[in-house]
Amino acid sequence: MRPTDFDEKLLEIEAELSMYAKALTRENTRAEDLLQETNLKILIKQEKYKEISKFRSWAKRIMRNSFLNNADHEKNITTVEDYSCFYREMTYAPCSAESEVNDIYHAIDRLPDGYDKMIRLLVTGHKYDEIAVILNLPLGTVKSRIFTSREILRKELRDFL
Repeated sequence: MRPTDFDEKLLEIEAELSMYAKALTRENTRAEDLLQETNLKILIKQEKYKEISKFRSWAKRIMRNSFLNNADHEKNITTVEDYSCFYREMTYAPCSAESEVNDIYHAIDRLPDGYDKMIRLLVTGHKYDEIAVILNLPLGTVKSRIFTSREILRKELRDFL
């Protein structure tokens, strides 16, 4: 059985969609789930695809909408608005201006479980007591973990300071 042109288009962008899902979710398991959900929706809605629009953009829009719909049901999800540098990095093409920012994000990702969420919430403008409420933790625990996270980040990012 020969795949249709539509199937071939979907297979051509499969790797890019996978990286976009990882950039959105920042978690491999959730990224795989999002990719499967997106592929299913694309295949179901293939009659609605208009040849005049770009297939890649159409597919990514479906993925982003699926991600945002899922985010309504889950708390504390980190989104990535611009995944272009992440995608270029995964394909081994260096990003010039954004590489330092990526190094900082990668350092945050390497923090112990839960600590990374606190730093992300802090960086996005949340106060300590708000973070405590969001993560359902005592205020003292939040302050202590943020202090520890800052110390770890200072050591890892000493070249930037």
